[in-house]
Amino acid sequence: MRPATPWFATLPDALRVALVVAVLATGGLGPASAQPTSGRAATTIVVPGDEETPTSIELPALPAEADLIALPPGPRSDLRFMVDARSVRVLPGGELRYTFVVVSASGSRSVSYEQMRCESREWRLLAVGSAGAAWVAARAPRWRLLPDGDAFGQRAVLHKDIFCPSRVAVGDAREAVSALRAGLHPRATSP
Repeated sequence: MRPATPWFATLPDALRVALVVAVLATGGLGPASAQPTSGRAATTIVVPGDEETPTSIELPALPAEADLIALPPGPRSDLRFMVDARSVRVLPGGELRYTFVVVSASGSRSVSYEQMRCESREWRLLAVGSAGAAWVAARAPRWRLLPDGDAFGQRAVLHKDIFCPSRVAVGDAREAVSALRAGLHPRATSP
């Protein structure tokens, strides 16, 4: 009997690389602080806050196709990047949370719930949508500097052109979604 092929072996190379980078960047994935959720239900995870004080975060429902807004095409034309409009949250202190979706040309998808700090240009992975239609909490959601061009360049686009023009957070979720739909915030400096 031949051993079963691992699920990740069927993913396109670009998605496998993105998955490995996400797992390594977060110190792995683990359900220790979250209960899985499926469909439109939500759950709560606990992550380190400022000065390592735990913060309770309610996860949004996993994205529905109708709620996804495509980002402007990036340098990787074989991948599509989208944000779930219903998941966008603007927090005090110039931070936002959102569900980020990457879809390959073959239809494979990666779903992650992330948080971004506008002024310091940082982001962190909070949870990943698993193949079983549930959220899995990131084991060590550390803040990371947003490079000028991350692996796909789209987080930098979200920061500079949509959520944080001039490193200042949008005022509310409605403004963020409006900028997503337009593909560019009116205050953004990019063409």
